[in-house]
Amino acid sequence: MKSSLYLEQRAQAAAEAFRFFNEWAAPDYADLPSPEVKRSLLRSNGRYFFCEMLRRGAISNADLEGLTCALRHAWSVDDNAEVIDAGDGVTENVFANVYDLLFASERRRADDTGSYYVYRGQRDARWGLIPSSCRGHPNVWTRDSPDAKEQRVQNIYTHLATPKAKSRGLAHHFATHWPTERCDKIAQMRVRFPRLREIFNSLNELQQDAVLQHYFSGTPLLDFSKSVYVAAFFACRPPDCGDLADEGAIYRVSPTDIEDELKIGRKVEATDLPDLFLRVHRQRGVFLEIEFPALLNEPGLFERWVFYQTDVGRSFESRTHGVTEELLLPDESEISK
Repeated sequence: MKSSLYLEQRAQAAAEAFRFFNEWAAPDYADLPSPEVKRSLLRSNGRYFFCEMLRRGAISNADLEGLTCALRHAWSVDDNAEVIDAGDGVTENVFANVYDLLFASERRRADDTGSYYVYRGQRDARWGLIPSSCRGHPNVWTRDSPDAKEQRVQNIYTHLATPKAKSRGLAHHFATHWPTERCDKIAQMRVRFPRLREIFNSLNELQQDAVLQHYFSGTPLLDFSKSVYVAAFFACRPPDCGDLADEGAIYRVSPTDIEDELKIGRKVEATDLPDLFLRVHRQRGVFLEIEFPALLNEPGLFERWVFYQTDVGRSFESRTHGVTEELLLPDESEISK
């Protein structure tokens, strides 16, 4: 990871602004509850809304200085972001740090309830969204593989119109490799969690694959979260070996579009799984089975937010949003017995 003095200073200011704003107990105002007051302050008319609150004495003197500094920073995040060419005539922003990105997500009316959008954080922006079962088979799915080129260049919009047309490489891989790999992972599951054998067997196949994806990875599913803050946690989490990349990324995807509009995928939510799978529930997990993963990497179809990794943003946590290592990755030894 390479960072500059400016990026670290900006990240430090952003972290302080983020912490103050999220810990600030906003009052209910103009028939809006506290959470909606905060969202209104961050949006495009936030300055006007802030001035109205000041005129009506809705902000205490004790909070005024800290809130002013936090909002001044939040309102500047887009102006301080770089704009780059993402390809195919689409531009995307590169934010100075993960805190700036999170402020920007609120300014873009990010839906942290998960009722429409889900999020996936990746600590290296160079990675595409690829099902983990394909990562050990690089010839099956890479951006420059013949299959990917064919799907991207020749058939991507045909696939949208005729969703039954399948990518030959992925279809062949899932038909030949995945059944064997799936049996191996189920065997690992039964060894690691013997208590859950009966519960696991009661799940349907897609739900079983979601559990396998969460604990062992290597399935055709992609795991997301209903919370952009959970996505930020994983996007800033250092690898076991080595350092973070220069840039991380958070993807924002609409499962509703994938299921209802594109007709090319299915999903499993944490609420579809037993409460015993505590980590899945705390991470507000959503698992997507997508027939054509290249669509998620196609600029313009789904959003990707890029940010510079910094020392200040490393191992991002926010207890206000229930996002800490202790909460998201709890000890599950009890269900292992």
